[in-house]
Amino acid sequence: MVFKCSVPDIWTVEPAVFFMGNKYHPCAVLVPLDDEIGKEIIRHVVDMGVAIAGFCKTANIGLEKVICNVLANPNIRWIVVAGRENPGHRSGKAIVMLSRYGVDPQTRRIMCGSEPCRDIPTGYIPNLPLHAIERFRRQIKVVDVLIDGKEVTEENVLELTCMAVYGTIQEPKNMIKMYIKGVEYRLFDPGAFDSKPFKVTITDKDSIIESVGEDHVFIRAYNIEEVEKELKKLIKNNFRRNILIIYGKVKRELDNPKIELIKGTDHIMIIENYLESTILRIMFINSIGLERLISFIRETYEKYMNSLIIVHVPKIVLDK
Repeated sequence: MVFKCSVPDIWTVEPAVFFMGNKYHPCAVLVPLDDEIGKEIIRHVVDMGVAIAGFCKTANIGLEKVICNVLANPNIRWIVVAGRENPGHRSGKAIVMLSRYGVDPQTRRIMCGSEPCRDIPTGYIPNLPLHAIERFRRQIKVVDVLIDGKEVTEENVLELTCMAVYGTIQEPKNMIKMYIKGVEYRLFDPGAFDSKPFKVTITDKDSIIESVGEDHVFIRAYNIEEVEKELKKLIKNNFRRNILIIYGKVKRELDNPKIELIKGTDHIMIIENYLESTILRIMFINSIGLERLISFIRETYEKYMNSLIIVHVPKIVLDK
């Protein structure tokens, strides 16, 4: 018998779209796309008793939630990634590459070998500490059963997925070998990674990088100090995008919509007043320093308290 860690019946720590099964099962199943094939895979593996199975559509906040929930159950040692890839976020490839190569410690970009993954536009893990990411990589091995139209097809993806899941419950002496896309997987249950769950979360933080796209970053924050902290972290890590979006709690109530345009020497600001919110759209004309950017946002936030602020900045923000 392999060692198993005692975990609560409800052991997940982050909300997401998933189905829970046997908490002592060594396998989790992740499906990037919730199409009919993906739903069929989920139905079958849940019947097989996997620890958890669900959809992960994004390669940043969605993947971070997967990491948090898996780390909360040391009995999980395998993740089978199966079904169709999400064509926009490529979250399936993201977790495969994260397992193999990790992240760049400075930019937090998911790596493909020695370079960041250029074809995963949202492949960025900003909210988790590096030691949590590395713990995840030590605990988990990922089996790639994503449909490629060659070896893994719509016709055999379910069978291959179920075979992989079945292999993960074998005693070490009964190890099963599978070859998928030129990779050999030696499937068996190695037992719990640790005697205690590793607890890390993202949604209880005061601020969070909520999602990252090809041309934007979403920052959720509840005060301007947290906005400043996240901006500094982004620019320090040389992760720059055209758009930074900052959420403030909206309490304003205005009777009539109104749009106001304010032009400055280095910016244009549009103020849109709606019934329940005020939206500030600020576009910087020239490259500016980090301190000037933060100062301007602070001044704007204090003047238009409890507003949603959308800041358009140049691709290069110079830290002068």
